[in-house]
Amino acid sequence: MKVWRVVLGVLFVLVVLSSIVGAAMAENVTVNSKLKIFENSVNGVTDRIYVVKGYDGFKFIEVLVKDGKTVLTKHLTPKLINSSKTIKVLETYKCKDKYSVAKIIQITEVRIYSLKPITASSIVVKYAYNSVVAKNIFGIELWNLTAAGFFHVNPGVEVVFVADASTAKANNYLGWYVESFSSTPSWNANIGTVYATAKFANRIPTIPTYFAWSKVQVDKYLKIYTDGGTTTI
Repeated sequence: MKVWRVVLGVLFVLVVLSSIVGAAMAENVTVNSKLKIFENSVNGVTDRIYVVKGYDGFKFIEVLVKDGKTVLTKHLTPKLINSSKTIKVLETYKCKDKYSVAKIIQITEVRIYSLKPITASSIVVKYAYNSVVAKNIFGIELWNLTAAGFFHVNPGVEVVFVADASTAKANNYLGWYVESFSSTPSWNANIGTVYATAKFANRIPTIPTYFAWSKVQVDKYLKIYTDGGTTTI
């Protein structure tokens, strides 16, 4: 009985320590300054909101800084206002093997969030992406170029900030790899833009290399504009 009590006591301590460490990990989040979507200064305190990408999606982290030191880090719970998703076929090709591109599609998704920072009234953030995706004859994804961004918008007034969240991915198992990739965010008072390009190549020399490009824009009225396509090299 004493042995079991000792074992149970140790397990209890481990559970408690695990919960403490988990809580600490949740608050000590490494943020990427590239994905800062909000900044405001009040009485010597700088309030920033970052987007952090995790395994279960994006998270919003608020950080308060005073005299160069972080005084608070917290998760913000976004309120989803609206969302939509569209898919269309851009190109189709005749092919017989699983390594070649049979279809290129364009996927566009939009999510509009409301966030409440500590030092300001609620802000509107629109996450929008436009993907150019290649699939084989079995519908398996071969490569994917996504122009994506978080657009901080003061509706009807101005686009405040754009954080670039673009990606390029390839199916290594089927011989594809990303040869090059670049993305650029830009904005003015009227519209924000994220533009991305990539080259996708295959280790099989007879399969052509594809140059893909994708663009997503959001204006101050929260309207979205997309474009994208490919050429072979």
